[in-house]
This record gives sequence, structure tokens and C-alpha cells, in this order.
Amino acid sequence: MNCEPPQPSQQTHLFRAHQVTVLHRRGSFRASHALASKVLAHPKITVIWHASVTRFIGSESTGLESVEVSYSSSTDAAEKSKKRNDMKKSQPTSVPCKAAFVAIGHDPISSYLKDSGVAIGEGG
Repeated sequence: MNCEPPQPSQQTHLFRAHQVTVLHRRGSFRASHALASKVLAHPKITVIWHASVTRFIGSESTGLESVEVSYSSSTDAAEKSKKRNDMKKSQPTSVPCKAAFVAIGHDPISSYLKDSGVAIGEGG
């Protein structure tokens, strides 16, 4: 599973959290410089570059406890980041968490649900 974190414009509502860890599969954000800078400068947000969630770990009784993360190699973009936590590991690791917000793009791909009976809004 290749999950990408919310885009920086979507992350600003997470600022009420005690700590936010963003796992990003690339070495830099593709958002505007202003939004990316805001996220990277925020004291409650840590960004882990080149990371993909491979598994959610928890149970019905405990809830979400952590996510298993695998890492790809670093790029120059990650090296230039101001606030970076680039985990260059060959083995997956566990990142503790109590909640997860998964974003995999801006445009929903829901056309396959058209005749399924699932209600689809105007935006997909």
C-alpha cells in the first residue's frame, strides 16, 4: 500500500493535535512553497521523507497503535529540506500513532462505483 499524507493545505487543520508525523513517499512536497514552508516550520509537525505505510497495527480493543513504514532511498530534495527526518532504512519500522489520516491524491477515482449503489457526490 502506497499512502501519501495529506497535502500541506489539508494539514493545517491538524495543528490542534499534540504531535503530527507526516509520512511522505517523496523527498519534497509538490504543494506551493508557501504552504510547504508553513508545514515544515510548524513545531508540532515532523516530516519523514521517502516513507510508505505498509500496514496499520492495532486491534478493536486497543485501536490504532502504530503504522509499519517502509523506506525508499533519499534524493537531493530531501537533503535540502529544512526540517527533515529522512529514515534511510532497509527494514520496515513501526511508527507509534493513535490516529491516521490517509490522502492519496486530490482527484477522487470513484467512477468504478457509478452503478454500485454507492452515493457519489458532485465532487466524486
